[in-house]
Amino acid sequence: MHKKYKKYSVEDFVKDENFILWVKYGDQPLTELFDQVKTNYTYQKEAISQARVIVTKLSQKTEYENQASDISEIWNNITNEMESHHHTQNHTVGWRSILSAASVILLLGFGVWFFKTSQPKTKYATQTASLPYQLQEESSIEEVPKKIILPDGSEVTLDANSKISFSPDFNGSAREVYLSGSAFFNVVKNPEKPFLVYANEVITRVVGTSFKISAFESEKNVVVSVKTGKVSVQSNQSQPASNPQEVSLLPNQQAIFSREEMRFTKQDINYSTVVKTETVASISKFSNTPIPIILQSLENQFQIKIIYDQAVFSNCRLTTSFQNETLKEKLEIICEAIGATYEITKIEVSINGNGCN
Repeated sequence: MHKKYKKYSVEDFVKDENFILWVKYGDQPLTELFDQVKTNYTYQKEAISQARVIVTKLSQKTEYENQASDISEIWNNITNEMESHHHTQNHTVGWRSILSAASVILLLGFGVWFFKTSQPKTKYATQTASLPYQLQEESSIEEVPKKIILPDGSEVTLDANSKISFSPDFNGSAREVYLSGSAFFNVVKNPEKPFLVYANEVITRVVGTSFKISAFESEKNVVVSVKTGKVSVQSNQSQPASNPQEVSLLPNQQAIFSREEMRFTKQDINYSTVVKTETVASISKFSNTPIPIILQSLENQFQIKIIYDQAVFSNCRLTTSFQNETLKEKLEIICEAIGATYEITKIEVSINGNGCN
């Protein structure tokens, strides 16, 4: 793709959409593209530099993200300035070509502005934007869970396509976390400072416990499942008097909040069953990997303890890949390969076998 740029003039760069997007937004793939152009065609560095100055100046006239000026007014300003520029200075770049490029920049800028301003704000965005203090945000955009240590030492495992925001120091009267997506929390106990998770229309309050929340913006329900400790769940929206305003959960209990009906449903569960049947989004590849390392990976992904004799299985190795299988499916693959058996109880997994020679 970069070969077409070897004969580009300044005018050509100014009119090139990829070049404009690179100058305006610094997109990483485009940065790599034009770095390669400058490396392969060193004689183009001057043209790129001149074109970048022009695009930057024109972009300042069309910055819709920061102002809502009338399109025709902006266009007239650019036209007048460039005509004046043409009459007073002798440049190698044709002003009409620059005006043509300006129209491209204008349309691109308006498109980005329209997209940004036309998108409805999510609950997560609304909640975090209204706070008077700065938040730290962590996200897991890859198809792999991400482990995060909060300022108080509590651990959060973010599932794929999820994010959280929190105060970098937890200096307030409560430890407040804002969640979009799905995450498992293992909270350090502190009776003096409760731990609050805001997820869509639901607020989960704990002192010290482990639990999971699933609260994707696109989903109809918010689900809170408790593994250990006690959790209080309530809605931050007004509800009919006939519906409970707050639900208390103990281990192996779950609250499901219907976002349409504004109603909580409480039910008993077997948390090990929740873990066993749940698909945790992850992609893992193992090549002649020791079994203890693979089992440690499963512990981190599914937040469950796996009990086995490390000495017995230390010589066992496996080459395989996992994607979106459940814990049970992954255990079956591993145990079949090494001639072992497994058992899932309420809080842990046990693996037994004779090991490998």
